[in-house]
Amino acid sequence: MGVFSCCELQDLTDRLYDMTEVYEVDVSTEKSRIIADSMNNTCADITMNGEKLEDVTSFKSFANPAK
Repeated sequence: MGVFSCCELQDLTDRLYDMTEVYEVDVSTEKSRIIADSMNNTCADITMNGEKLEDVTSFKSFANPAK
């Protein structure tokens, strides 16, 4: 996955949220997080549905590993 600017990250988040409405999928902004490039300290206020997403430095993935 590439490195995105703050504007690109907000645009991707907006597009994701727009698609959840199209496909009638619920997204919890309380459970959604954003991870930014800590090397450049480029953390921004990324929002989804008007609510600021929490900034984190790491996360644990629960996805199944690729075989």
